[in-house]
Amino acid sequence: MTFQTLSKQFLFISVDILDECTDTCACIMLEWMAHAFRYENNTLFLNPYFISNDQLKWPEIGISNLAVGLYSSWTPNGGSLSLFDSLPYSTEDHAFIVNGVNEKGEISVGLSYGNVLVPPGKNVTYEWVEEKENRCQILHTYTLTNYGFINDNQVVLEEFPQIP
Repeated sequence: MTFQTLSKQFLFISVDILDECTDTCACIMLEWMAHAFRYENNTLFLNPYFISNDQLKWPEIGISNLAVGLYSSWTPNGGSLSLFDSLPYSTEDHAFIVNGVNEKGEISVGLSYGNVLVPPGKNVTYEWVEEKENRCQILHTYTLTNYGFINDNQVVLEEFPQIP
């Protein structure tokens, strides 16, 4: 599929990463960071704090970067927003490869066990267990959510309240 720049619409995907310890582990629990976005009532609210660009106007941010998509990454320790200009696109954590997208906004996602078609509004999860010393296990869970195509008029730049 041929993409246009963000001047009309763009593909939006996000990845949440959680790490959970077993009962035998002594894990440090941190206060969770806020997400870089929220999606409510067909509106994508982006926190400008996570956009590294001097001009904080939409859609100029995407146009100036010739972007076709926007990627959000979140862990309890932090979040980010990144533009991408082509497919295939490997997410920053390298857990997923977005191979392509069709007219419906369904994305083909490559995982270690093969490709999965993810429709807009749906997600795919990849988990793996890390063995630590003293039989401690940490479950790493990566969840990719496909929001499909977002139109520019659905985007609002808005600073989110600070977490006390």
